[in-house]
Amino acid sequence: MPPFPKYGRIVCRLDEIMTERRLSNTDLAKMSGLSRQTVTLWRDNSPESYSERALARLCAALKVEPGYLLIHVNRATYLAAKLNVNHPWHKYTK
Repeated sequence: MPPFPKYGRIVCRLDEIMTERRLSNTDLAKMSGLSRQTVTLWRDNSPESYSERALARLCAALKVEPGYLLIHVNRATYLAAKLNVNHPWHKYTK
């Protein structure tokens, strides 16, 4: 993983939300009208860019606001999470 950016990182919480709701990639793809590949990219927190269309469809399907799905992680939070495996955001530090 590249060094942590000076201004923080945008993190997608889709995996966490889908796990809580027991949704599969196929389920969310059907609900949102997106491809399974797109859902997988977002779930793995690895889209090259965050498309407004995909974000709108995911939010509508999950009935959430964009700020619930995408979060900003600053350097201090990132470092605290990286050092503490019990931190709720530790999985986003890999």
